[in-house]
Amino acid sequence: MNRALTDLERNTALLLIRRGHTSPSAEDYAEFTPEQKEGWDPPTAITDAQRALWEANLAEVVVTSACGCGMCPTVDLDPVDGKTVRSDDDLVLSAYLPDALLYLIIDEGVPSSLELAPLDDSVAYAEFPPAERIEF
Repeated sequence: MNRALTDLERNTALLLIRRGHTSPSAEDYAEFTPEQKEGWDPPTAITDAQRALWEANLAEVVVTSACGCGMCPTVDLDPVDGKTVRSDDDLVLSAYLPDALLYLIIDEGVPSSLELAPLDDSVAYAEFPPAERIEF
């Protein structure tokens, strides 16, 4: 299966690239106790140059597979023809919905997975939500 990203997939990935943060966020990490900080890596600073590279690379990826769980619209992404620029960026960008988590995984500077994880087993998503529902 190789197909172009849907508008909602592309818009969600772009929003995560432009505004997403590593987990925990700097604000959350600042409120951690010393014991909590021992269990987490500090937040990763993200530069404008990294975000620009990820956005450029997003234009060169296609959906290569989709999750089959029936609860989420998660998709795996791969470069369509190797045009992407690789880097040392390996991280996860996060955002939230009231009842789900959103992640964009960046591997070597290339978006490789767009994930939506419902927080309640009774909630299912057929597609990614519109931008106005996403929180950071």
